[in-house]
Amino acid sequence: MNTFQINSKNGNFTLEYSPEDFCFKPVIDGKESQADCRELAPGIWSLILDGKSLIMHIRGEHPSYEITIENEIIELDIRNELDLLLDKMGMKDTMTQKNVIVKAAIPGLVKKIEVKEGDNVEKGQSLLILEAMKMENEIKTQVQGKITKIYVEEGQALEKNTKLMEIEKNDN
Repeated sequence: MNTFQINSKNGNFTLEYSPEDFCFKPVIDGKESQADCRELAPGIWSLILDGKSLIMHIRGEHPSYEITIENEIIELDIRNELDLLLDKMGMKDTMTQKNVIVKAAIPGLVKKIEVKEGDNVEKGQSLLILEAMKMENEIKTQVQGKITKIYVEEGQALEKNTKLMEIEKNDN
């Protein structure tokens, strides 16, 4: 049995999964549920959860997934025991991550976005200007790649650790 910690906007829960029998036991708020899951086609799964049949469309790569169930999109961050241990030790498995999420290191106001979705960026290139305490801070990329998602807009006030952009790393 494998154990995973799953985090989403809707809450956090533990998932116990047995790859041999395709059964898993979600534990939500301390309550165990029974589930069965089968892949119907690449990215499309049949899920029976506590007797209710659902169809899931799954996109993404470990650890971040987007799941669509009954026209509701759920973003999940799934961590196995090794991921949790690495996180606890302050270490991340960056070698296998294809997409990099750029987050705000400080709270502030987005003054100017200097790239757009689809742009290719070089390591050290400016992504946006973040104003904090009346000072303009240039946020630069630490990787070479392509901007796949911009989560903020100019004039938006941000908290620390707010997602700014997602960059698909280019291995060149």
